[in-house]
Amino acid sequence: MKRRLEFYLTLVLVSLLTGLPGAGRDFYGEGLGLFKAGRYAQACEAFSKAGAGANNYYYLGLSMLYAGRKVQAHEVFAKLAAEYPDSAAAVRARQYLNKGKSVGAGRSVSGSMPRQCRIRYRDEQQDIVVATRVNGRAIDMIFDTGAPDTWIGTNHLKQLGLALPTGSFKMMKSQLGESKEYKYWNMKLDIQVGPILRRNFPVLVQEERRGKPLIGQTFVQGYQFRIDHSSNELCFDKVRDSSTGSSYKYAVKQGSNEVKIETGESDYISLEASVNGKPCRMLFDTGANGIYFPKSYVSKYGITMPAVPKVHTYEAAEPSYTGFVKHIRVGPVEARDIEVEVAEWDNLQEPLLGVSFYKDWQYTIDREKKVIRFLRRR
Repeated sequence: MKRRLEFYLTLVLVSLLTGLPGAGRDFYGEGLGLFKAGRYAQACEAFSKAGAGANNYYYLGLSMLYAGRKVQAHEVFAKLAAEYPDSAAAVRARQYLNKGKSVGAGRSVSGSMPRQCRIRYRDEQQDIVVATRVNGRAIDMIFDTGAPDTWIGTNHLKQLGLALPTGSFKMMKSQLGESKEYKYWNMKLDIQVGPILRRNFPVLVQEERRGKPLIGQTFVQGYQFRIDHSSNELCFDKVRDSSTGSSYKYAVKQGSNEVKIETGESDYISLEASVNGKPCRMLFDTGANGIYFPKSYVSKYGITMPAVPKVHTYEAAEPSYTGFVKHIRVGPVEARDIEVEVAEWDNLQEPLLGVSFYKDWQYTIDREKKVIRFLRRR
């Protein structure tokens, strides 16, 4: 009789508990779903009901931050750092808490710069994609010789669970062909590609940037590098004093098919090409897949436009149109009867020479000597 009574009392208790509002719900899981969907106010409510825990506090703090509740976010991050000091989440929380105290103060800006290294990349529709770590978190980025600066989007920072920039911003059209202007902020982050680590490195953060983030040329200052499309490798040699007499391990040998380049204050690489027999200044851009000409160049350089040209449409840019060039030459690299894109884009002031033109070559960009050295590999 006693056992039967205990059994019924247990059933009643279980019934009462499971009937409570929210009983059995995974508030942390719900919060993550809302956070990823950008519904930060609702995510705050869910994480607030999920109880204690380092990760829960961290995402609660981030949700409050993105929802504009900065004071409360600060309190949550402080609680996380105090109650779970050895957790990975606490490390990230302290980065936020120290933001107003010069994040990275006392740390080397250069980070780790090995004398030589080789870094594998993936070819994704002729984009050079490298595995990167931003503040220790993994994300794929495009290695782009046509971008002076390193760019990342607010959407990428959210994806990585990193705090968004605050304060003053500027407006600009950041990507080729875009007609819309976007907000962007200056920010400092730790960026690592292979063994090359730049701490407290200046990047530009764009509001909701399309596509992958970009590794720009300021990241590789201090290096000669060779891009080898046959082995899908970036090969880096640290620039050193010529008086040492030491040679560069990975660079294409001097005197080998050299093409002079110019780099202005913006760090864009420009060179002189021959287009249908006429000299033409072009930008050397590993971030562009094809070859692009402003519409104003069509008649001057004899670019053939079909009566009904193929139209290339883009998500956030005006369309471009297919044209044909009989001959393009840059040093030893040449192509005949090549398809190009012609466009009227505000930020396309000079032609761009993209990966499709020199994909069969490896090359070293030597900023010290202001040359590119080409070596055919296929």
